[in-house]
Amino acid sequence: MWKRCWIVIGMALIMGGCTLTQEEADALKTQQETLNKEVEALQDRVGTMQQTLQVTGGQETADQSNALFEEQLRLSEEFTRLQNQLDGITGQLDNQLDIIRRDTQQTISEYREDQKRYQTLLLGFVALQGGNPAEAAGHFDPFLKDPNSVIPHDLLLHLLAESYLQQKSFEAAIVQYRTIFKNFKKSPYRPNALFSMGVAFGARGQIPEQKVILRDFIRIYPKSPLASQARNILDQLNPPKPVKPPEASSVSE
Repeated sequence: MWKRCWIVIGMALIMGGCTLTQEEADALKTQQETLNKEVEALQDRVGTMQQTLQVTGGQETADQSNALFEEQLRLSEEFTRLQNQLDGITGQLDNQLDIIRRDTQQTISEYREDQKRYQTLLLGFVALQGGNPAEAAGHFDPFLKDPNSVIPHDLLLHLLAESYLQQKSFEAAIVQYRTIFKNFKKSPYRPNALFSMGVAFGARGQIPEQKVILRDFIRIYPKSPLASQARNILDQLNPPKPVKPPEASSVSE
């Protein structure tokens, strides 16, 4: 029983992430050592009793007999108390091990699930590098649907939109840019989304839409570095009308 206790304590300390702290383990160890000393003391008292019986040859007086009986009773009670304490320690450690097993299994399960998720995310980035935003969108989809995703949704949408724009998939790029602008009011990618949406409309030949968006951009983000580019594009789309020179006066006049 004592050996089993030490084995359980050892397992609790070796297995990482357990709920048994070092202080708790030290306290259990101290209790164990105290119990060991008490058992040794009881064993000495039993030995003394046996020696007394040998000396008297079993011919003890009534007082001696009563004293031995009382001593046996006390020893029995002491052993019972020690056994109960030992059972309590063993039960406590068994509970700790149950918690450890449960937490360890949960941790391993969560780790494996995280591995799968981040492998999927990595495949999405690889697809982007390969110029395949449609494939990347499929890999990013679980993260975009997860409200607790550690990867910001606006970042993933921005990466997809930029890739679509580079691949001249202007309609798909506009969808992503519009989603960022409408749904992520505080996103750092929001100004770029509005400007790039105007660029994408222009690339599709939708000049009226492009003008509206670029004007909105200048109105909403007048201090943005992209504001001057927006003005230049609008100037090119709306060249100033040539000034008609005044008619020459007649010589006769």
